[in-house]
Amino acid sequence: MDDQPRPLPPLPPSRLSQLPPPPSSNTYIIQIPRDQIYRIPPPENEIILRNLDIERASKKKKQLDPRCFYWLSSIAIVLILLWIFFAVFRAYFQPKTPEFSVIGLVLRKGSSSNKHANPSYDITLKAQNPNKNMDIFYKKGGNVSLLFKRDRIGGGEYPSISQESKESTTIHVTLAGLATQLPKEIETRLNAKKASDGPISLSLVVSEPVEFKGLITFKEHLTVTCDFRVNKFALSTKPKIISQECRTNF
Repeated sequence: MDDQPRPLPPLPPSRLSQLPPPPSSNTYIIQIPRDQIYRIPPPENEIILRNLDIERASKKKKQLDPRCFYWLSSIAIVLILLWIFFAVFRAYFQPKTPEFSVIGLVLRKGSSSNKHANPSYDITLKAQNPNKNMDIFYKKGGNVSLLFKRDRIGGGEYPSISQESKESTTIHVTLAGLATQLPKEIETRLNAKKASDGPISLSLVVSEPVEFKGLITFKEHLTVTCDFRVNKFALSTKPKIISQECRTNF
């Protein structure tokens, strides 16, 4: 038996035309079935990667720029410092309104030449300067009014005085009786022989330009309203003040 390989039969001419041309030197061709060819990345991953790139780009845009963060921090620090400054300014330099109270009232007869003249009123006030670092100067041009209900029964000027910080001052004011008809209740009490009609309510209103002086000077217009009650209301008497409430504002 002959073991030598038999030569391959020659290919038909139709098959020879389908073969690829012979390779050149040092060139090799490897043929792989089509179903075993893979792409990197696979086609289905392209959409996922594209979406990831878009999402990363949008996140990067939303991230705070370090320069923007620096400016925001600077603005916040400036606002905090301004708040601290105004808090200190308000605590030490903003003026507090003085505290008033009525401590005395005396009724005087009218002019001797006119028996029907309305009485005058001597009023004693106490003013307290609550400011630690400011003096108060009460300027000219202020006025004081005494009212019964809504009727003004006396008026006069507020004196020009000065107060040092934390100083308490006693102020005397004389209010002339107005040349108008007094309310009937007041007139009845003044003509009574005895002051036995019980308490009466009155109001004292002070309108006064003031100046607060410290490291900084403030000019304000002060309004004081004191509602008080006295136990009697008669000529040449010194009524006792039994209750009062004073309000002071600019």
